[in-house]
Amino acid sequence: MSEDACHAAVSVANPTAREIILKVIGAKRLAAWCDVSEATPYQWLSRNGDAQPIPLDYAAKVVASAKAEQLDIRTDILFPSLAGLLA
Repeated sequence: MSEDACHAAVSVANPTAREIILKVIGAKRLAAWCDVSEATPYQWLSRNGDAQPIPLDYAAKVVASAKAEQLDIRTDILFPSLAGLLA
């Protein structure tokens, strides 16, 4: 598995939303995908935690952007209320 030079691989078998957002996707990349400020992903994490780490309004953008970049993300963790629907 190749690793993006600026993002460390998540070594945990069951990563948290914070690890996926900060280490796999990157807050800057997520902000660009969602067309929000770079501070917004951090605000989402501090306000919502793992319960709903990314607002559902951005689910389609995040999934489509990750797919376009061939980035494997855990949608069941990033969007727990949609688990099973985004598989």
